[in-house]
Amino acid sequence: MRILLCLCVFVGSLPVLSAISSVHGPLRRVRLHRHHARPAQTAPRIDGELSDKAWGEGASVGEFVGVGGRAVSQPTETFVCYTASHLYVAFRCSEARMGGVSARAQDRDGDIWSDDCVEVFIDTNRDRRSYYQIEVNAAGAITDKACTWSDRQTVKDAQWDCVGLEVAVASGDDYWAAEMAIPFTGLGADLSGSAAWGFNLTRNETPHAELSSWTAVSTTFHAPREFGTLSAISRAAVIEQISVGYAGRDTRVMRVGVRNGTSEQRLRIRREPSGGTEQEAALAPPFSLPARGGRKFEFRYR
Repeated sequence: MRILLCLCVFVGSLPVLSAISSVHGPLRRVRLHRHHARPAQTAPRIDGELSDKAWGEGASVGEFVGVGGRAVSQPTETFVCYTASHLYVAFRCSEARMGGVSARAQDRDGDIWSDDCVEVFIDTNRDRRSYYQIEVNAAGAITDKACTWSDRQTVKDAQWDCVGLEVAVASGDDYWAAEMAIPFTGLGADLSGSAAWGFNLTRNETPHAELSSWTAVSTTFHAPREFGTLSAISRAAVIEQISVGYAGRDTRVMRVGVRNGTSEQRLRIRREPSGGTEQEAALAPPFSLPARGGRKFEFRYR
C-alpha cells in the first residue's frame, strides 16, 4: 500500500510551505529535512558544554537516522543558530560505550573519518555538486575540505581551510559533545535574507559501528543531492518536522511540528489529495501561534 501525503500550512489562503512524505509498506519513519535557523541573541561560548541559551528552544535540528534509513542505537542531538558573522552548530552524541570511543587523529586534516567524529556539510550555492565538509573528532581535531561531486566521484581539496573556524569538545559518562563557530567569511556566503543552503549533519560512531545523519543518505555522507536544506528564519510559519509511523497493528500515526516566524499569525493545516478518490481535508481547526511559537499535532489514520 502506498500513501502520499501533502501537508501545507496556510496563512489566510496562501500556502507558505509544502512538504511531501511517502510511506510504502512497513517503512518506520519519513522526515521532512529542512531547518530554519534562528538568530542567536547572544552568540554561544564555544567550550563544548552546550549550556548557552542559544542552544535552547528553536535551535534543535532533529533526530538522526542511520545510512539507508536504518534505526540507530546511539542518539545524536544537534543544534543550529547564527549571528551576523557566524553559523553555530552543536552536537551531543550519546554513547553507551564511552571507553570504546576512538580519537586517534590529532593533526589538522588527519584521518578523522576513522575516529568517532561529527561532520557539517554545507552547499552554499545549492548546486548539489560543490560543498564544504567540516569534521571534528572526539578529541577536537579538525578536518576541513572543499569538495566537488562529479560522475559518482568526490574530489576533495584538503588545502582549503575554513579560516577563523573555532571548535571545542567535552565529554561525560555517557556522551561526548562538540561545538563549532563557522565564520561566514570562511564560507564566502552568509545566511541572511532568502539564502538557502544544502546542508547535512552526520556522525561516525565506532563502538557500535553506526553511521547516522540528520538527512538520511542512501550509501555515503558525500551525497550533495541528498542534503537537506538550511535557511534563516523568516516571518513565514513553516512545517518543521514530519514523522510517519505505526501507532498500532492497523493504525498509522502522523506527527507534525509547526514553528511560527517573527510575527503572530493564524494558521490552519490541510491535507491535499495525491490522486484517486481521497478528498482534501482539514487536519486541525484554525489556530493562532505567537511570534516564534511552536505547536505539535498527531493524526491517526488507517
